[in-house]
Amino acid sequence: MTDSDSAVAIYWDFENVHASLMDDLGGQGAYRASWFRPQEPIVDIDPVVEYAATFGRIAVHRAYCNWQYYGRYRDELQAHAVDLVQLFPLTGSKNGADIRLVLDVADDLARHPHLTHVVIVASDSDYTSLAQRCRRQGRFFLGVGTARTASSYKFACDEFRFYRDLATASASPAAPEADQAAQELAPLEDAADLVVKAVRMLAAGRGESWALKAAVRPLVKRLDPAFDERNFGFVTFTELLRALDGTIVERPGEYDHELAVRTDVNGDVRPQASATIASSTPAVLVERQLRRRGLRLPAERRTMWVVPELIVGAFDACSTMVEPSFESLRLKIEPGVTSLGLAMSDVDFNKIKGILWRGHVFEVHGHDKGISLRVPNLEQLRYRLIAVLLENLADPSEEDPALLCEAFFGPSPTDEQHGLVSHALRELLEGRNQILTAAE
Repeated sequence: MTDSDSAVAIYWDFENVHASLMDDLGGQGAYRASWFRPQEPIVDIDPVVEYAATFGRIAVHRAYCNWQYYGRYRDELQAHAVDLVQLFPLTGSKNGADIRLVLDVADDLARHPHLTHVVIVASDSDYTSLAQRCRRQGRFFLGVGTARTASSYKFACDEFRFYRDLATASASPAAPEADQAAQELAPLEDAADLVVKAVRMLAAGRGESWALKAAVRPLVKRLDPAFDERNFGFVTFTELLRALDGTIVERPGEYDHELAVRTDVNGDVRPQASATIASSTPAVLVERQLRRRGLRLPAERRTMWVVPELIVGAFDACSTMVEPSFESLRLKIEPGVTSLGLAMSDVDFNKIKGILWRGHVFEVHGHDKGISLRVPNLEQLRYRLIAVLLENLADPSEEDPALLCEAFFGPSPTDEQHGLVSHALRELLEGRNQILTAAE
């Protein structure tokens, strides 16, 4: 089937996406603080439409929202001929867009068998069952989501893209969600893991060590629907393979070029291809586990110890104990980091902030009302930081505390750092044992 034969249907859970981007901009609770008020446009429709158009002609374009507060989107919505579905909230602020959207998709697929692709733009994971149904009916299901979209939903899609990745190239104000994520590339070892797995699976099906090159990328996409070589800094999959030259070897085949994992064919791993070799060290394996749970450690590990102390000091210096924003907090602690001979980029600060956020150490008072600390002292703040990291490991009981300490704080950790990690690990394991004992 050619693109001219394909018909694409786009469905927006519009308020859902707008709310997610607004919370990313102003902090958790920013959208809730602006309920029932006119909303400023922050969603850019162009990138999503351009992405959907690569699959074929757009036959359905519909968006669901309580539009009485979204009038400022009017011009852009009209420019894209979006069919607007008005949903007044029946209870509280919930407008039931997800239910209506699912019913309309099912109805459209039944009435219009020519629809070949379904694109759902939303920030939550309410559409997993819809994705499964579309795929059962032979439709290609594409999900577009935000950073809040659960990984389980991504794997229900034929292809999944983050809105931030689509919006990065846009000059509109909708790109704020990408402000920190687009500044750094995904680690190359993540791509290496996927490619190695795909090559070995395909090679096993042939009963040998070599796989057809043309079949590798499609399988990688099936293993991870969110995969995009551009997230690793490469325009094409071939360029990515060249960067993995120390791990993947290529040769001409009878019908196509073939790929194999280098150690599977001759045990020769080139010394210069350090990305995969280095990724086998215990500390990096710990980091990779955390990355798969959405947690990233700063490049300069020593900031993991220093930044919590500076954060507590910044709040203690406030007469009201309230900081206007996370950005003002970063600017306040940055000189302290520099005075210690350390470097902390905006991205590194956001990594540490993200870990602490999961530890519920901050309280956001609403849009433009500032943030405060929920923990009473530095000891508790550092403990929460480490506890979040330990809770997101696959099996903390199998980890060596010394290696964990190195992974969290860098080489040559202090006795105090060792004590903190050991204490947090012991309390975590004791808590889990108590839960198991109570269940028995």
